[in-house]
Amino acid sequence: MEAKDAYLKLAEMMRYPESKELISLLQFLLTPIQAQIAASLPASHQELARKFGLSAEEVDKNLRDMFNRGLIFPKDFSTMDGARFARSLPQLHDANLSDLRWDPKKESELAQKWQAFYRSGYDRDHALWFLQTGVPIQRVLPAIKAFPPDSKFE
Repeated sequence: MEAKDAYLKLAEMMRYPESKELISLLQFLLTPIQAQIAASLPASHQELARKFGLSAEEVDKNLRDMFNRGLIFPKDFSTMDGARFARSLPQLHDANLSDLRWDPKKESELAQKWQAFYRSGYDRDHALWFLQTGVPIQRVLPAIKAFPPDSKFE
């Protein structure tokens, strides 16, 4: 699989294969080899090394880098086994932007890429999805004082 196909596959997994903005964001987040690895998950270190002509150590280094930046999620954090790419855009967004090493004031391009993707239609689609579910998706949990058990909310 070539890198351009890998970025497209990842965009398809996020349900936005036609989004130039999402593909641009993915290209910013992932090197070509990381995109190919992410698009091939789940797979063992040995399978990925064989498939891409890398050492198992290089595969592990790429997996750990993607994990640390909130792009992949392993079943076993110590070995990176069972890793998979983010299962949804909200997961990718929240995990990626939660990287404490990222300083949005010094490195604003990441935020600009996310914002370009939102404005390309994702924010509208996401809002419509919330409205169409008919089920409350989020709720407020009091952090300081709890509501009495017999409180009624509408």
